[in-house]
Amino acid sequence: MTILEPFKTALESFCKENMLDFNKVLSSPRCGNDKVLFIQRVDKSEANAKIVNNDPAEILITATMDDGNIRIKKGKNADKYLHH
Repeated sequence: MTILEPFKTALESFCKENMLDFNKVLSSPRCGNDKVLFIQRVDKSEANAKIVNNDPAEILITATMDDGNIRIKKGKNADKYLHH
């Protein structure tokens, strides 16, 4: 099971409700575990697609699970990078 699996259905619904492209979410870098998932954006404008100046990846969506309930919130640039 991937780190995305526990959150997948909730993320798909969230994307529909917020006019975000779920396929972009699926193809975005991510990290997390079974309690939290971060959908990230990395600036790939550099030739080697490295994180510039050791800056962390930008968090576009945060999904957390607490007692079986999933809460999802958008980062400030989620609409810009994940919109249809």
